[in-house]
Amino acid sequence: MTDDGNENSIVSAVEAVLFSCGYPVDCEELCYALNADINCVERAVERLNTRYLQYISGIRVIKLNNSYQLCTEERFAQPIRKALGLKEPAAFSKPALEVLLIIASFQPTTQRFIDNIRGVDSSYWVEWLVERELIEPVGKLDRRGKPKAYATTMDFLRTFHLSSIKDLPEIGSNSPGGAASVQSELALDELEGLI
Repeated sequence: MTDDGNENSIVSAVEAVLFSCGYPVDCEELCYALNADINCVERAVERLNTRYLQYISGIRVIKLNNSYQLCTEERFAQPIRKALGLKEPAAFSKPALEVLLIIASFQPTTQRFIDNIRGVDSSYWVEWLVERELIEPVGKLDRRGKPKAYATTMDFLRTFHLSSIKDLPEIGSNSPGGAASVQSELALDELEGLI
């Protein structure tokens, strides 16, 4: 596809592939499908987003780890929900956000580790987050009892408008030497602000 040097056709091809798939497409898969290099694909995504912004479009391309996905603009969430007959998403409780922050910060991690940090049983919240596909079991640790290990999902990144887990606020990143509980509170506030 890059043989003719027509960048517009690459931009259109990226758009068509992302639209057709409907799920995050790995950058390397896009490169293979379009016979293009990573820089060319990344430029095409930038041009697409510039075009969408310029025309005040209702869609955009988001980056999730090393993948791209075509999605709707957040400002149109309400009319989309109405058109599809979907309910308003449930708000996250403080315990759910705590468990999510621990998993995101220390993944892969076990429920026992989460319980030790929180000081209470977290099994309900772990299951609640699994049901909402924000976390998933990613195997078992090679320890006594072979406990399940959990990690965040692409839906987690999408829900919190993150491109990568590296974009997550660090525990204590805004705290000038404060206590761990103060640091955790600040990180929870930041995470809640991303929704």
